[in-house]
Amino acid sequence: MFSPASWPRDGVYQLNLRLWEVKKFRERRQFSARWTPATADAELARLRDELGRFMEWRPYPEGAGIAYVPPPAPFGWIDALGASLGLFLAGKGVWPQALLAPLDPSLAALAPRAAVDPVAALAWLTLRARARELGVGFTAGEAALVDHPAVAAALELLDK
Repeated sequence: MFSPASWPRDGVYQLNLRLWEVKKFRERRQFSARWTPATADAELARLRDELGRFMEWRPYPEGAGIAYVPPPAPFGWIDALGASLGLFLAGKGVWPQALLAPLDPSLAALAPRAAVDPVAALAWLTLRARARELGVGFTAGEAALVDHPAVAAALELLDK
């Protein structure tokens, strides 16, 4: 949908996030981050940590699903989420396919992580499945996927 490579102004990226309380229609908190390609992962990790503290995030108890592991490269993870969102919206008919960013960079960046992280493997499978459903071409080959029950279940569902 939106390629992070198309966002910068003079080589500087900026994100402003506002959290609202819907019931009282008031702004609760603002978060912002500015980064260059060289500082992207560190700055986005800082933003994730700050947001997690504000939201009082706690990990699930052991054995209650896939354990959360912060992505080592948040910029690439955001790119993968953006590509997935674009494909989702195109599938719903609210975003023109012609405006989708090429998938190969997102799939290629996600593939190494998919070999070791079940969440990244599920994201990779989601991107591949949505692209196939929409007939959106990509040249990235298959990725080696981590051996995990959730990934195996997703593969079984998608390959039917």
